[in-house]
Amino acid sequence: MNYSSGTPDAITIISLVLGVLGLLVSAVALALAYVTFVNPRKRMDWYLRRPSGWEKVNLNLLGGHSIWRYKNHPEFVIEQTDEREPWSHGKTETWMKYPLPDPSKTTYMLHVKSGATVVYTELFITLDGGRYFVPLPRVKYNEKEKDNEYYYTSLQVQIARIVGTYYRMKSIDEFIKHNEIKVRETYEFLGPGI
Repeated sequence: MNYSSGTPDAITIISLVLGVLGLLVSAVALALAYVTFVNPRKRMDWYLRRPSGWEKVNLNLLGGHSIWRYKNHPEFVIEQTDEREPWSHGKTETWMKYPLPDPSKTTYMLHVKSGATVVYTELFITLDGGRYFVPLPRVKYNEKEKDNEYYYTSLQVQIARIVGTYYRMKSIDEFIKHNEIKVRETYEFLGPGI
C-alpha cells in the first residue's frame, strides 16, 4: 500500500481479489464435499428429479427382481425387492376413481439406495393384473367428513416417474389426474427398515 497517497497499490488489490476468490472456492468445495460424501440423501433427491437419467436392469435370474440405476452414478439404485404381498383389501380400491377390470393386486417394497444404504423405502402396488405399477397412496382420516383422504407425496411421484407403468395412461401425472389423487409437496416417506 502506498502510504503517502492513501490508495492501495496493485499488489494489495490483487491480494484481496485472490483472497476473496480463495474463500469462494473453499466454500464451493466444502458444499460439494458435503453433498458428495456426507449426505447421500441430497444426491438421491437430485437424481430422482431427473427420470431420464435412470435405466432399468432386469435380473431375471433372481426371480424377476428389478433394479433401476442412475446411469452416471450406478451406486444409486431403486430396487424392487421380492418382498411381495397379495393385496386383498377390497375388490376395488377406494382411492381409485374408476374400477379396473382385473381385481388382482400385489404390493412390492421398493428400496431407494445409495450403495448398500437404504435411503428411502416405498410401497408400490400392481393393479389390474399387473398392468399398472404405482405407489400405494398415503391415507389421512378426515374426522370432519368421516372419510379418508388419499394422497401421494412428491417423493412417491418422483419415484413413480422412474419405475411406474400405467397401461393406457402415459405417466403417473395422467394416472393422478384420472383418479383425482392429491399430491402433497412433502418428502414424508416410510423410511429405511420398514
